[in-house]
Amino acid sequence: MGFGDHLYVERAGGLYSHHAIDCGDGTVIHYWIGGLPLRASVERTTLEEFADGGVVRVRGYAACDPPDTAVRRAFESLGARGFDPLTNNCEHFAVWCKTGRMESSQVRGVGSYLREQPAAAALALMVSPVALPLAFFAVFVGSLFNGLVGETRGHRRS
Repeated sequence: MGFGDHLYVERAGGLYSHHAIDCGDGTVIHYWIGGLPLRASVERTTLEEFADGGVVRVRGYAACDPPDTAVRRAFESLGARGFDPLTNNCEHFAVWCKTGRMESSQVRGVGSYLREQPAAAALALMVSPVALPLAFFAVFVGSLFNGLVGETRGHRRS
C-alpha cells in the first residue's frame, strides 16, 4: 500500500467491498457514510477507520494515471456529495481517481444479472418504490454470489 493506491476492503463477509485512495500517510480519501448512506460525502479518514477491522488490499491496474493525479483528484473531491449506490459509489470514486473513468464492477454485476434474468428486471420495474430497494438488494446479492462484475457512467461532483 502506498501513495495513490486504490485500496479496498471486503464488508459483510464479502457481500460487497468498500474503496478508497491511499494518501500515503496513514489516511485515505473515500465516500464516508457516517450516519445515513444518502448523506455520504467524500472524506479523509484514517486507514484504520476505513478498514474497520477488515483486510485492506490494493487493486491493481494494467493502465492508470500517475499516483499524484489520483491523489489530486481525491483531494479536489473532498466534501463532495451525491453518493448513489448505482451511479456514484465508493468504487466509482476510487476508479475515477485512478483512471478518470467512472466504473464499478459491483454495479456492472447487477446490470449483467438483470440482463441475463429479464424476469427479475421486469419484476423490479413493477414493484412499488418502497419495495424496489429490497428487490435491488436481492439482485445485488445474487449477482455477487455468481461472481459477476461491471461498470456505469462518469463522475460528477455535487
